[in-house]
Amino acid sequence: MELIEGSTLRDAIQRQGKFSNSAIAKISKQIASALECAHEHNIIHRDIKPANILITKAGDVKVTDFGIARISTTATITYTSSILGTVHYISPEQAKGHFIDQKSDIYSLGVVMYEMATGQVPFDADNSVGIAIKHIQDEPAAPIEKNPSLDKGLNQIILKCMKKDPANRYLSTRELLRDLNNYKDLHDTLLIKGELDQQTEKIKRISAAKSNAVYETKSDMSHNVEKKKSVKWPIFVVLFGILAAFIFVFILSFQ
Repeated sequence: MELIEGSTLRDAIQRQGKFSNSAIAKISKQIASALECAHEHNIIHRDIKPANILITKAGDVKVTDFGIARISTTATITYTSSILGTVHYISPEQAKGHFIDQKSDIYSLGVVMYEMATGQVPFDADNSVGIAIKHIQDEPAAPIEKNPSLDKGLNQIILKCMKKDPANRYLSTRELLRDLNNYKDLHDTLLIKGELDQQTEKIKRISAAKSNAVYETKSDMSHNVEKKKSVKWPIFVVLFGILAAFIFVFILSFQ
């Protein structure tokens, strides 16, 4: 095997604690690139964690220990009798023993990024079962709450990687790399999208209000027409009665 002179990411986190934004992005991009290569060959790592990530003296990142990796197909990687992977970095679906794919590795990478950003894992408990349950049920505190200097774009990336539902995460490491390469502009993009969503919602509310107003106006008009009809009917009865009486009097006058 290749001899790597350096240390693990775990050692670096223990020494350094919180990483800078640039360091988080640089290391995460290299891990994501390694995973992209594995995923393109349908290999799911299943145990992404700082102890399995080596950093050379030159700053290059190596993803190691594919010991529990598996070839991914539509009919594989479902476990009911055992849970594989390190519990602090395990995805919710892996903790449940469900089918896993590349999005499970993306979740674990999100946890690693979270630890680089805050110096601590998002979930902890007295035992492995308690930690696994938190991965399944609890939402992580935003890493920016623990590290205010964290870039808002990176904060959003980490939280998206760690979505409980795999469908809400990045669909591929390629998508993740795209955002990591543009994380400084990502928050502005999200703000613009948020503002557009707000404007769209506002337009929908106005349109709905106008529709209700038109409906109410039509209803009022219909009500007024019915009201006029109901007013005309008694008048017609009275006039008919007067005319009938006049005819009756007229006939009697000739007898």
